[in-house]
Parts: sequence; C-alpha cells; structure tokens
Amino acid sequence: MRADRKTSKVIAIVLLWTGMARGAILHWSPYPATLDGFFHVRAVELVRASGQIPTPIDWDRVVMTTFLSIVSEVVGVAPLYLLQPLSAVLGMAIVLMGIVLVRRLAIVDRGLSPGRAGVAVALTGGVLAVEGLFVRRSGVPDEELLGLLFVPLLAYAFHRWLRAGRARWGILTGCVLVVLPATHSLSTTISLLTLGVIAVVHAAAAWQRAVVARALGGLLFGLA
Repeated sequence: MRADRKTSKVIAIVLLWTGMARGAILHWSPYPATLDGFFHVRAVELVRASGQIPTPIDWDRVVMTTFLSIVSEVVGVAPLYLLQPLSAVLGMAIVLMGIVLVRRLAIVDRGLSPGRAGVAVALTGGVLAVEGLFVRRSGVPDEELLGLLFVPLLAYAFHRWLRAGRARWGILTGCVLVVLPATHSLSTTISLLTLGVIAVVHAAAAWQRAVVARALGGLLFGLA
C-alpha cells in the first residue's frame, strides 16, 4: 500500500512542519524544555553510572528511563544535550503514526480512493503538526511521548484483532498492554477506555460470540 507521489509530498511537508514546530525551541537552548526533563537527565545519568534503574523511581517512568538510557549509550551523546532533540524526533514519530493509521483505515477499512485518503492524511497530519496543545504535549521531554505512540498503536491492533481474529494482532495488543503501565499512567487509563469503546462498536456492528470473547479477554487482561 505504497503512497502515491502527491501523498508522499504531503507527508514530507507535514513532517517538516512537525519538526520545525517541535524543534524551534532548540534555537534558544539545547537543554530540556521542562523541569521534568532534568529529572529524566539525572535518572539516565544514574543508569549509565550504575548499570541499573535507580530506586526509588515512579513505576510509570521505567520505560522512558530505559529507552533514553539505551539511546544515549548508542548515539554517544550526553543525556543533557540529547533529550530535547530526541523529544522532537519522538514528536515527529507520533504524527507519522497518526498519518499511517489514518491512511490505512481510510483505504483498507473504508475503501476510499487514494485521492480521498490523501485528503484525510493532509487534514490529520496538518492538525497534529501545528495544533498548539498537541505540539506542547508531543514536543517536550516527558514519558507521555511514548504513551502517545503506544495508545494509537494499541487501538489499531485491538481493532484489527477483533475484526480479523489473527493471533499476531492479539499478541501485539497484549505486548503493548504489558508495556503501557510502566510507560505513562494517564495513557494507560486512556487506552483502556479506548479499548472499551472499540469493543462496544465491534459488538454492536457484529454481535458474535467470538468477537465478544476476544473483547472481554483483552479488557480483563488490561485491567489485571
């Protein structure tokens, strides 16, 4: 399902806007843009010094701390200077995730033409790229950055699992549900509510015993 040339140009422009909106702060300072960012810097420094997650630490910061530590070690850049640029890159990944999911849903699930799917991509990507509150939430150092990546991925995987019944979508749903609580508490709550809505929609559209069983199984697993 390769994008046509016009859609590819739209995606490139949207990602350029996304990067500019989230990376502009680097013009004034290379340091983290929030106080929480300095907490993450300190946590990563402790991980690099000791080789283990520092304790005590909030449970929903474990994944972000581990992720930042790995990236810092791989690229060889000090956390103090890495965190803000990496946050901008993660913000771009979130917008790209939204674009990919919208295009796939438009073409595969709704059967729209590539032209109409391109319009949906442009509108979705354009709003996510420059909407003020979303720029703020997806452009500063915070564990919510990974939460914003995982929630739509979880929603799509759960939707595909209920629709197609393939084990790979169920496995992906379970893996994300395992990781989310250690990533961001609010994102976990939002994801469970989202799964509930998706389950109700699927059950209402096709009231089948298998669909309901998979839906209840996924929700019970998440609540556990």
